[in-house]
Amino acid sequence: RDLTSCLVDVQGKKVYPSDPEYNSDIIDENSRIMFSPSVIIHANIVADVQFSVFCASTLNMSISGYGLIGRKYGLALDSIISMDLVDATGRLITVTADKYTDLFFALRGAGSNNYGVVTSFTFRIYPALPKVTSISLKYDLNKIQTLFDATKQLGPTLPDDISFSIVIDNGFVEFQGVYLGSQSSATQVMSQFISLSQPTSNQFTEESFFDSVVRWGFQQESGTINPYHSPSKFKAKSFYVKSSGLSAEGVQSLVNFMKGLPTACPTYAVFDLYAGGAAARIAENATAPDDFMNTCLE
Repeated sequence: RDLTSCLVDVQGKKVYPSDPEYNSDIIDENSRIMFSPSVIIHANIVADVQFSVFCASTLNMSISGYGLIGRKYGLALDSIISMDLVDATGRLITVTADKYTDLFFALRGAGSNNYGVVTSFTFRIYPALPKVTSISLKYDLNKIQTLFDATKQLGPTLPDDISFSIVIDNGFVEFQGVYLGSQSSATQVMSQFISLSQPTSNQFTEESFFDSVVRWGFQQESGTINPYHSPSKFKAKSFYVKSSGLSAEGVQSLVNFMKGLPTACPTYAVFDLYAGGAAARIAENATAPDDFMNTCLE
């Protein structure tokens, strides 16, 4: 049985390599990475996913966060209540903490696409405060060690209501954060950090939660409400630094690397504070670690 006849019951659009739109449809958000699937399925309903997985299985074909309120509510995966999943046989199941517990453990960690296709998520949601405060602190690049020292000393002790990133980009350093509360409270909470880190400027902006999402998403409001596909070529690399933080030599090595990059190759580094907060209160064995991807579930 060939692929075309196997997929005859799929209601959604099917795009094959011979179709004119195939080359545009395979472009990922990162256009450095290219895939050449035998078919692209624009699924309309869950059954389309089931049929597709069944065909891939029978024909021996392979298939394939942390935000600025993360310290208050933890990682998105920690708020998952259930997932609807199409398994390798094409069966639709609902995965929860009490049902298919092994899959619930795996999918919320490093499950990737190993264990099936998730067609829907049910998340625990949280109330959006009427006002939050966006914080921007700017620093000279030669003062970056002072900023890292302040972050190491005070970062884990800051209240859960504040989440932030440190961004190094094109010769400048910026603390970008959101405080879940008023501007006056944010100013008070950050006073000691500002005193220790010595920014060249600071800005506190009280605004709606939505406006803070637009601000730190670096999108227009329309693009935030209706996200659009905007592929580009890029390379990303990530690593974790434990509570001891980067050494002075490590910080200087990073600065030297950033300074030595050609201007034709825009590069930036982002440091997110994971220490403390809700994420730290989740047991280490509650979700699957990276090496769990190579584990077979029975």
